[in-house]
Amino acid sequence: AGQKCGKCIEVCPVSALSEKHFDRQGCWKRLKENRGTLAGFSDLPESTHVCGKCAALMPCSFRNPMATKPL
Repeated sequence: AGQKCGKCIEVCPVSALSEKHFDRQGCWKRLKENRGTLAGFSDLPESTHVCGKCAALMPCSFRNPMATKPL
């Protein structure tokens, strides 16, 4: 405990994350741009509001790396 990771902040392609803030509009704007141009994104439902790159394959994706006990 007491450690910080910040990997999600580092990988966000539009700098929508910080330790204190999430720019949902910036994230959504990037997703909307990708939806029209990248394979696999065009099938996403309109209700999708974030791209998820900040959560994919991160140390905390499947467990809390700061926890003393497994989740």
